[in-house]
Amino acid sequence: MKGKLNLVLIFWVLGLSVHGQNPQIENLLERLDNHQKRDSTYVDLLNELGHLYFDVEIKRVRELGEEALEIAQEINYERGMGQAYNNIGLSFEHVGVLDLALKYYLRSLEITEAIEDDKYTIFTSNNIGNVYITQGKYDEALNYLHKALNTATNIKDSLRIAQTSHTIGDVYEKQKRYNIALQYYFKALSIDEPLNYARGLSYIYNGIANAYVHKGDYDLALLYFDKNIAMAKRSSNNYILSKAYNSIGALKMKLNEFDKAKYNLQKSLEVTENSSFYKVRMNTFKLLSDLSRKQNRLREALNYYEQYTATKDSVFNESKGQQINALQMQIDLNRKEQENQLLIAEKELAETELQKNNIEKRALFIISGLLFISALTVLIAFYLKKHTNKKLRDQNELINRQSSEIHHKNGEISQQNQELKQTLEHLEQTQAHLIESEKLASLGQLIAGISHEINTPLGAIKASNDVALNNYEALKKDFLDFLVELSSEDIGSFNCLIEKASDSVKYYTSREERKLRKNLTGELKEQKVQNAEEVGTLLSEMGIYDNYHQYLQIINHDRNTEIITKAQEFFSIYRSNKNVEMAIHKVSKILNSLKSYIKKDHFGEMILSDLAENIETILTIYRNQLKQGIEVIRNFDEVPMLKCYPDELNQVWTNLIHNSIHAMEGKGTLTINIAANGKFFKIDIMDTGKGIPGEIHHKVFDDFFTTKPLGEGTGLGLSIAKKIIQKHAGSISFESSPGRTKFTVLIPKAEYMDGLLNGTIVKV
Repeated sequence: MKGKLNLVLIFWVLGLSVHGQNPQIENLLERLDNHQKRDSTYVDLLNELGHLYFDVEIKRVRELGEEALEIAQEINYERGMGQAYNNIGLSFEHVGVLDLALKYYLRSLEITEAIEDDKYTIFTSNNIGNVYITQGKYDEALNYLHKALNTATNIKDSLRIAQTSHTIGDVYEKQKRYNIALQYYFKALSIDEPLNYARGLSYIYNGIANAYVHKGDYDLALLYFDKNIAMAKRSSNNYILSKAYNSIGALKMKLNEFDKAKYNLQKSLEVTENSSFYKVRMNTFKLLSDLSRKQNRLREALNYYEQYTATKDSVFNESKGQQINALQMQIDLNRKEQENQLLIAEKELAETELQKNNIEKRALFIISGLLFISALTVLIAFYLKKHTNKKLRDQNELINRQSSEIHHKNGEISQQNQELKQTLEHLEQTQAHLIESEKLASLGQLIAGISHEINTPLGAIKASNDVALNNYEALKKDFLDFLVELSSEDIGSFNCLIEKASDSVKYYTSREERKLRKNLTGELKEQKVQNAEEVGTLLSEMGIYDNYHQYLQIINHDRNTEIITKAQEFFSIYRSNKNVEMAIHKVSKILNSLKSYIKKDHFGEMILSDLAENIETILTIYRNQLKQGIEVIRNFDEVPMLKCYPDELNQVWTNLIHNSIHAMEGKGTLTINIAANGKFFKIDIMDTGKGIPGEIHHKVFDDFFTTKPLGEGTGLGLSIAKKIIQKHAGSISFESSPGRTKFTVLIPKAEYMDGLLNGTIVKV
């Protein structure tokens, strides 16, 4: 709702009112019909009409903006291009497609600054600031808002100074810097109060009152809420009026003035009756329910709570509607791009057809020329026939050579015609493919994504199976003869050695394994064990680095290396089977996660899961790739169990770790940190790979965007990961430079998860 408030403030600056828009729209439509010329005036009319359609039909705003942009680019009308980019950005911001809105706003700002259009520079800078406010990027928002304020100050535009100062005050209030917020609110107030502009004053009084509430100065807060109500009534600003009554009711509850609290809350409901201010009504019903419960009016509390729940559903439906509109706009934009590609292909086809006609004309000219030459040659031959026989023979030879040349040229022309025919067929096939590609795009991307995601666990299954088969073949040859030659005591120690290895399967880094193996070998040499180096290596491969004294009978045996080698082969079969089991489990998880992404329906419930153990599972699956040259550093704090959908989160860790391995090309350091961070768990996954180029940072989480070669990635991985994290009320971000890329994931702790998901707890 705050995003809508920012947009309302934008149109307050433009001096537009919701009331009386239809006559203005009809007037502009009539002027467009009468003005047939595609010139700068026509572009200005389209841009002005786009502004008026903002509260009527947002899709029409974008369509008018795109039409204005196309004509402005044709006639090189920069001012029209800047305004058109801004209108298109407004349409995307309204439906929540903030990345595209920001893209168009920045292009508009680039143009308006270049042509020194101060009015639209201020307007667009404010719009960019509003997008960053909605995204929670307050420092970036302040940067552009201060730029707008400086420009407005330079041109002495009082109305825009007031509006921008008010918005800056809102940002500082969100950052809990209330004193600074009040400075900017009062700056805006000093401009609007002399103008007696009721609508603008209602917003400013509301901001001042809320700041005083946060500071604990309730008397001043109530004073400005009263002024807020008076101005809101004067300007028929029911949205601000309802919020003022709501805020006073909440404050009176805090002061235990229950009757006054109830009066103001009910006034808020009266103002919002038959309106679309669902979030204000939802909050008011919740406050009334809490108030009734405090007064021990339980039936009344239950009634208000039921109304709160029903209104909450309306808010959810409104949000879903906006998401659907945003998705539809993105689909329309993708379809338009494909249509543009088709038009380019058709243009190329037409150009090829023209080239073919030109070649055929040239070929006809050449053939006519050759026929003329042939006729001339015959005449010359007839004339020369009257002369000597020698000259006649010479002329006949010349004619034969020329005939051969004509035949050769005819062959070349025929070959050119054949090549042209093949080119035309190829272009026709390309055109058909472009038409069909839209239908197959989604299915193709998903199939490619499945292949990409399950490739590693399938490879692990194959590798583990090969190891198990090889060791089985090695044991099958002479194992019975080997057992017969051992004593019963030797066989008992042999079995204990295998059981010990199976029970103590642990994974160490290459550096840790080398250190442990070196210490073990040193101890064996001190005890004068024969073949100490080889015995130490074999025991290390089985994960036995200490407590080996109970196997001294085997270690000191004359055939110690042979016996321990057989035990190691048995243990390898066990470990391979465990790896296969783990990899199969991973494949099942990936398929289930992809199925849930495709169907978008989840019937499971969140459960408590061990975060560190889940990440360790993923590292185990990738162990074969990691041990080739990647050092893994784990900084895992002891944290409580996480409430989550573990299968889906495992898909996130799989994608991030796989991307790190790919970026490092098999060599480097992978660092994983797990720590508590306020209400959240913070997970950092860092690699020393080549990094992500700065110019594509804004595309990293887009659907189907990938930098990997064809066949290696679909671009779905990070997009799906972001959706999973958002489903857990968390966030994912990254920072990257050559040699260092860090992805940071924040997931709520179990005790905060439900509150963050249902909105009763605010993210800080």
